[in-house]
Amino acid sequence: MNWYYDNQYVVDDSTQTITIDRVYQLSLGSFSEDDWIRLERIYKSLPGWVGYGSPSDPGLPYWFGNNEEIKPFLWASLEPQGIQVHGCLTLADWQLWSAHFEDEALQLPHYEI
Repeated sequence: MNWYYDNQYVVDDSTQTITIDRVYQLSLGSFSEDDWIRLERIYKSLPGWVGYGSPSDPGLPYWFGNNEEIKPFLWASLEPQGIQVHGCLTLADWQLWSAHFEDEALQLPHYEI
């Protein structure tokens, strides 16, 4: 069962880094107030949490760094299809982050592919 898709998933074997652009198909229109609160808690509990804001966008949540000009970084954005995450970070950090996010966020309203 998949509830996400990748627009980009490129691993650089020489540096063990990944450039990722993934969309988790969360049904944001179906979220209750409790779901939004849970998502906020999930964000803050994920590895590498930096907070909200960056030089280019003050409202996005960031992990590992908040400047796309300096690696590593990972951000999330609410989109019509769900939550898009984009970044460049170590493969190990991505695997830890995505496993934690998927385990927690799967309990929120979502679409399956």
